[in-house]
Amino acid sequence: MIFLAALRLPKAEFVPAISLMFFVGALGLTVGLLGFGVSGVRELGLSALATLPVFVGMSLGRRVRIALNERQFALLLLAIYG
Repeated sequence: MIFLAALRLPKAEFVPAISLMFFVGALGLTVGLLGFGVSGVRELGLSALATLPVFVGMSLGRRVRIALNERQFALLLLAIYG
């Protein structure tokens, strides 16, 4: 996350890049947990259900991102993750 922020990508490029990073990480984790038998179909369903609040957060985040200019977006990232 900090690496991507340090690249100073424009917000239009940063958001898809960080989203892809999280998706690939979650996909690998899911495959590993299912493959080693740590999780099953029940846990996978509960995890899918638990992602519903994520969509609310994504909607709020999109609104904030649209309202901020590039400098404000970068400062917000530094304040949250720096």
